Amino acid sequence: MSVLSLTSLPGVNAWRSLSIFALARCFVLAALVLAQVLLGAQLGGANLPSEGQWLALLLTYFAFSGGFAWLALTIRRSFHAQVLAQFFLDLLFIGQILFQADGIRSGLAVLLLMPLAAAGLLLPRAISLMCAAAAALLLLGDAAYRSIYTAAEPAWVLTGLHGVVAFGLVMLMHGLTQRAETNERLAREAEELALKETLLSQQVMQELAPGVIVLDPSQVVRAISPSARQLLTSMGIVVEPGDRLDTRRSLAPLQRSIEEQSRVQGSTAAEAQAVVFDEVPGEPVLLVRVTEVARGLSNESDLVAFIEPAEAAAERAQRSKLAAMGRMSGSIAHEIRNPLASITQAAELLGQDPALSESRANARLVEIVRTNAQRINHIIEDVLAVTRVDRVQPADVDVGALIRDVLQEVPSIGGVPVDGRLTVWFDPLHLRLTLINLLRNARRHARSGVSVRLVRVRTGLGEIQVMDDGPLIAPEVRAHLFEPFHTTERSGTGLGLYLAREYCVANRAQITYEERGRAEMPQKMFVIRLRSKE
Repeated sequence: MSVLSLTSLPGVNAWRSLSIFALARCFVLAALVLAQVLLGAQLGGANLPSEGQWLALLLTYFAFSGGFAWLALTIRRSFHAQVLAQFFLDLLFIGQILFQADGIRSGLAVLLLMPLAAAGLLLPRAISLMCAAAAALLLLGDAAYRSIYTAAEPAWVLTGLHGVVAFGLVMLMHGLTQRAETNERLAREAEELALKETLLSQQVMQELAPGVIVLDPSQVVRAISPSARQLLTSMGIVVEPGDRLDTRRSLAPLQRSIEEQSRVQGSTAAEAQAVVFDEVPGEPVLLVRVTEVARGLSNESDLVAFIEPAEAAAERAQRSKLAAMGRMSGSIAHEIRNPLASITQAAELLGQDPALSESRANARLVEIVRTNAQRINHIIEDVLAVTRVDRVQPADVDVGALIRDVLQEVPSIGGVPVDGRLTVWFDPLHLRLTLINLLRNARRHARSGVSVRLVRVRTGLGEIQVMDDGPLIAPEVRAHLFEPFHTTERSGTGLGLYLAREYCVANRAQITYEERGRAEMPQKMFVIRLRSKE
């Protein structure tokens, strides 16, 4: 690590470590002062002129140490400068103590271990090695002084060993620091990753359409998504994290389903089960699917239960099936149009041939070909319309004027009286196709007449009511009225009412079949509720 590392900003842990070292120095010096005052002991066989000088040296060292401890605790600036200042303070006073005592043989060189450890922990490697070299030079200088100016035998070997220990201690503490910093960085990254995963899991749980309940092995609710909480609350059941399923009588059906599915986990994939809450009559049936999720590196696993109304699951499956069928049907329809155009053109040419037109039987055959070709083309147009439902371009539409245009373009519908005026916000093409489908359907089932009523229900909301005087629709047929490919007519495609509903949904409108009026003589009608501009 270079000297430029001195400019790096220390963290809270670095200041805490420096404060601990400074306070530890104060405690050691306080113990030495007390030993001198209470016991009158001379440390390390020191041969001082008087005990007062020895005590003054310790008190001076203690005063400086207290000042640096106060700086480390209160004024947290110039971190590396404070560490170096404290180290050289220790070097100065410990050197003075060794000089006045018996040198390296006094055993007081052990006092250098704490400042060397602090340098190894808190300073860059190059600077901490410089501090170790300064301590080794101090010991060598003391040994050289005693060999020159005193009669004592120099302890060169012991001095060298202390120097080696100084360098080894600094390297050891610096290595521990690097390892601690690496572990701290990895722990911080793991914590950030865990936090991100937690936030992501919470976001996913909030966005999931099916409700999610996370249970631990003892059936305690660890987490519950907003959709699951709302679904159960609508049924009068309140579930919060920390609740146990086996202590809630209202959740007994859900508990049984989860237990049954958890038993087959690992051997076979658990299929969704229908759960009926007997305590809540009339509420929808729920579908519950359970899966096990390992909890990190532990051997325990949590149970994740996905719950949703059976109707919603069936509708989603139906939409998925219809989307696949729509893509396939669209491809097939495009392939059929070219040979169909050739058949239609050939029928037209045959009809213009004088030799064939003289025969009434041949003319009849040509008409059959032409009629069925038109029917097939109509089916293809309906199928292709399914793939164009989501292309919405809304605009202001005068419904009355649009119906009059439709009646002129499609004379087979016949005359339809229109009562009222209404301007709506709708895709003009979608509304035209919707009205054509509804009017054709009404004409097929009417006894004598079809009518349209335009009603402004309130500000921003209007109704288009398409009525006929035909027989009422049977309940078993009404349940499948807007399903695709469902028809009671031999020549129908079963897509007319389905497309009408899809066009309305795409334009944020609603279409329903209703029977209004007196119970003994109700008026049947298809009602489109949509946004009004009036």
